[in-house]
Amino acid sequence: MSETLQSDLSQKALSAVKYTVIYRTISQLVGIVTLIVLVRLLSKHDYGVYHLLYSVIALIGMVASLGIANTLQRFMPEYYSRGEFVLANKLYRTFSLLRLLSNVLILGVLILFWDFFGTLLKISEYKNYFLLFSLVILLHMQRGLLETCLASYFLQKYSQKLSAIFALIKGIGYTLAFIMRWNLWLIIIIDLLAYIIIFILLQMIYSKKIPKQGV
Repeated sequence: MSETLQSDLSQKALSAVKYTVIYRTISQLVGIVTLIVLVRLLSKHDYGVYHLLYSVIALIGMVASLGIANTLQRFMPEYYSRGEFVLANKLYRTFSLLRLLSNVLILGVLILFWDFFGTLLKISEYKNYFLLFSLVILLHMQRGLLETCLASYFLQKYSQKLSAIFALIKGIGYTLAFIMRWNLWLIIIIDLLAYIIIFILLQMIYSKKIPKQGV
C-alpha cells in the first residue's frame, strides 16, 4: 500500500472517529430526552408492551443473523480499500436480500404459529401491535447493513448524522404525541416513519457516495 493511500486512509479514519463521537453524543442526549417524554406519555402497561416489542428485535437478530453483519464488517473495508467496488456492491446486495428473506421467513413463522411463540415471548395479547411493528423490525435490520457499508467507506459523517436525525425525528414525534395524548399505536407509527425516512436517506447516500464500478 502506497504512503499516499495510507495517509488518505488515516485521514478518513480520523474524520470518521470525530463524526462518530460528535453525532453519537448528540444521539444519546436526544435519546435521553426522548425516553423521558415516552415514559411520561405512555401508561405503565403500554410502555411495557413497547419495551417487549423492541426486545423481539434482538431475538430475531440472533436467529436470523446468518453471520451476515460480521461478514460485511470483515470484507467490505478490505474491498473498498482495494477499489473492488463491483464486488463490494454485489456482496451488499446479495446479503441484503438474504437478510430480508430470512427475516420475512422468521416473522412469517412467528405469526403463523402465534399461539406458541406469542406465549413464549410474552406478547400473545399484542398480535395487532406486533403485525405493525414487524415493519419496524425489517427496516431496523436492513438499516444496520447499510450503516455497515457506509462505515466501511468511512462515511460516518453521514451515517452518524442520520442516526442523530433519527433520534430527533422520534423526539419531535413523541413530544407531539405527548401534547396530543396519542396512544401506543401512534407511537409505533412514529417509529415506523422515522425508520422509513432514515432508510431512504441511507440508501440515497449509499447510491451517491460509494462507487459501484471498479476492479
